[in-house]
Amino acid sequence: MPRRARCQVRASPSTDARPRPRLVLSPTDLLRDAVYRRLWISILISSFGGQVTILALPLTAAVLMHASPTQMGALTAMEIVPFVLFSLPTGVWLDRLRKLPVYVMGELSIACAVTSVPLAWWLGWLSMTWLYVVGFAIGGQYLAHNQVTIDALGVFYYEHRFQNTVGRTARGLLCRRTIETPVRSIC
Repeated sequence: MPRRARCQVRASPSTDARPRPRLVLSPTDLLRDAVYRRLWISILISSFGGQVTILALPLTAAVLMHASPTQMGALTAMEIVPFVLFSLPTGVWLDRLRKLPVYVMGELSIACAVTSVPLAWWLGWLSMTWLYVVGFAIGGQYLAHNQVTIDALGVFYYEHRFQNTVGRTARGLLCRRTIETPVRSIC
């Protein structure tokens, strides 16, 4: 006759039968709105993709092009120049346009610019000039993207919901900056 193993299960303090408190959204919470949720998720994914791009472009220059420190500085400057030159005119121009088409076209143009780098490398066309142009294009699209993002959320939700929308967006941007800064300092 085979021996049976004795197994006793005792209730421990950590395995009580009490249910865990669930995260419950208030009835007025913006995350209950499907349009806001889709927009917020697309902004989040785009921000993380942007951080990868900001890291990958200088790494491409350093590893594949063997860029000098001066060239690396010029590449970083090319990403910042659109903010310096075009911030005010872009804000005025974007106030007169529908936000969603600008957002979608901006995302598509960033995707095309980023995709052009491995394609140019594969075809043997990749140069520092190519990376400068891509960096400038990406910087310009991020300029428009950030302004359209804030404006689009404000257009969706007027007055009483606007403060909550801007607060949530600011927390998302702060989270992105918190992740971005240590990663940049490592590189």
